[in-house]
Amino acid sequence: MVLNYLFRRKPEYRTRKLLCFSKEQMYEVVADIENYSSFLPFCTQSNIVDQNQSELKVKLEIGFPPIKEKYTSLVTMNKPNLILAKSCDGELFEYLETVWKFTSVPQGDPMTCIVDFSIKFKFKSNLYTHVASVFFGKLVKCLETAFINEAVRRYGRSSTCIFEMTSQD
Repeated sequence: MVLNYLFRRKPEYRTRKLLCFSKEQMYEVVADIENYSSFLPFCTQSNIVDQNQSELKVKLEIGFPPIKEKYTSLVTMNKPNLILAKSCDGELFEYLETVWKFTSVPQGDPMTCIVDFSIKFKFKSNLYTHVASVFFGKLVKCLETAFINEAVRRYGRSSTCIFEMTSQD
C-alpha cells in the first residue's frame, strides 16, 4: 500500500526567494544551458540542438555512475522575465516542467530580485519515481543552490542575501 502510494506520487516543488542579484543576472545564469554540466550537480552533458529567438531544443544527460539518462527539453525564454522548460521526448519522463520567473523588486534595489522557481515531474519508470520521491527535497534544493552559487561565482558577491518568501500560487 505504501509503495503504491509512493509510485503514484508526482513530485512537485515551489519556492520564492529574494536574492541580491538583478533579475537580468539570475536570468543569464539559468539561461546558460550549454554550461549546465560545469555547475549543476548530476548534469553530465547539456547541448542545444536547435534554436530560434525564443525557444531552444536541448539534449541533457543526467545521472551519477552507473546511472545516466538522456532526455530532450523544449525551453521557452522571455528575457529577462521567464524561462520554462518541458521535457518533449517522452522517453524518460511522463512529464517534466521547470519554471523560473524573475521579478524586479518594486521600488527596491535594482541589484535584488524575486525568483519564483517550480519543478514538477513524473518518471516513466516506477523505480525512478520512487527513488526521486525519497530524495526529491534534497535534490531540488541542491539544484537551486547550484544556480545561486553560480551567480555568486560570476558576479562576485561576498555576502549573498537570500530570503525565503511565501510562494505565490
